[in-house]
Amino acid sequence: MVVRFSIDWRETIDRANDGPIIETLIHAYQTTNEVDPAGSFILKNHVLVRLRFYNIADLDLEDINHCGILSELLIEDIRDQGLERRNFQVVLDPSHGLNGGFQCRRIELTDVTRCDKDATPLDHPAERSTESTIDPA
Repeated sequence: MVVRFSIDWRETIDRANDGPIIETLIHAYQTTNEVDPAGSFILKNHVLVRLRFYNIADLDLEDINHCGILSELLIEDIRDQGLERRNFQVVLDPSHGLNGGFQCRRIELTDVTRCDKDATPLDHPAERSTESTIDPA
């Protein structure tokens, strides 16, 4: 489920070649084969994943509403296509609501935080990850 999706069209102050930027906060979890008494699949390993995508191009988003549930977030390396300042194709494959895609130059994983089933963070510093960037410069 996409918890937050924001677009900043301004150039960044420290890296003028990075704008526009999309930042997402995604509630991700593992679906098990187990079912609860109500017959629903049991979900476990809930996390909030914050991703930042830099130098956005060819943005195409549809069905933007209050409930964007992704089936998959697909990231494809397109460097071999020779597109200027575009290294990745990002596809938002919906289960319900928000869908579409875009291309970007760089992707940054800025945070992973454990959370409960309602996407409420479990604020334990040991449960947090550090930043990681995919920048095939």
